[in-house]
Amino acid sequence: LPVIHQPTFEAQYISGLHLKSKSFAKSVLLVCAIGSRYCDDPRVYIKEIGTHSAGWRYFAQVRDLYPRPHTPNTLHDIQCYVMMSYFLQGTLAHHIAWTLIGTGIRIAQGIGIHRRKHGKGPISLQEEQEKRAFWCLIAMDRHMGSAIGRPLACQDEDFDLEFPVEVDDEYWSAPEYEGASVSAPRQPTGMPSKISSFVASLKLYQIIALALRTLYSIDKSKALRGLTGEKRDEHIISELESRMHQWVDTIPEHLKWDPNRQKGVHFVQSAILYILYYHVQIFIHRPFLRPTKGSSALFFSSLSISTNAARSCIPVLEALQEHGARIPPPAVGSAAHCGVMLLMAIWAARKARVNVDSQAAMRGVKQCISFLNSCES
Repeated sequence: LPVIHQPTFEAQYISGLHLKSKSFAKSVLLVCAIGSRYCDDPRVYIKEIGTHSAGWRYFAQVRDLYPRPHTPNTLHDIQCYVMMSYFLQGTLAHHIAWTLIGTGIRIAQGIGIHRRKHGKGPISLQEEQEKRAFWCLIAMDRHMGSAIGRPLACQDEDFDLEFPVEVDDEYWSAPEYEGASVSAPRQPTGMPSKISSFVASLKLYQIIALALRTLYSIDKSKALRGLTGEKRDEHIISELESRMHQWVDTIPEHLKWDPNRQKGVHFVQSAILYILYYHVQIFIHRPFLRPTKGSSALFFSSLSISTNAARSCIPVLEALQEHGARIPPPAVGSAAHCGVMLLMAIWAARKARVNVDSQAAMRGVKQCISFLNSCES
């Protein structure tokens, strides 16, 4: 998640801003907390607990720096909600992350970050950082909503912010603290931006939001919008699948999945994107995996697509792991979902008295378990 503009953060830290601003001090502690997850230095652990405590010594200090109620919120506060939520996603307290995401969105809306800026002047690095932070909250809200079955804090019609500019941090002008205008940044020709991956993921999260509002909304809400009946479900799925196909067709070439691609940052980004893609595909079809006597064509179609998505996701997870990359919390959750999906496929097929390759499905389940075990070490 591109929540921090690295050159600005480093310049502010060197200037000693963390000694003057509690909001920035929290940002520094949270960067240390998240970074500790990807560090083997024993100094980031709590001695009595060991490796599973990585980052908590920093995270625990953040609560002591909460501002007073009358203190105006700043960009650093929004960034802190993103980082607190991200850190907690990888813990048993992930349900608290969902609450913090919603709080962060409300604070961002309160200071107007969710609205498009209509000025014609040069772009401001401050505004771009605000935009990135808000989109990070939106992405996390939708991922958490789809993962743990919770409603969204913000729908697409509640904001009109454009996507982040696809220019890497180092190609913006020198860091500035007060929102001074800078010349329009440009990514060098022939050099793909690392931000493109984030923008591509946001388009998948838009599909998740639509699925949550239609396929997963409560029955009364569905009836009020006329969204009832199997024909309507088929129409919605067709629309969602069309958007999924469009996403695959328009994804930048450097992010298309290729297990033989040269290992590097774009390989990792591509893997994480396609893990999300398969997560969304399973999410769309999961409500229809309820076998009944004389199950409908929709059930069989959803069973086939969901099973294939889970099977296709597993090699991507393993390739990411073999690359040596640290696995982000959402990818860990996707591994668990794939394993459960394959178990559901075996059960649903048997209930519907349909032939299924149970041995192949169980091999996939064991691969997911092996992946999850390795993530614990």
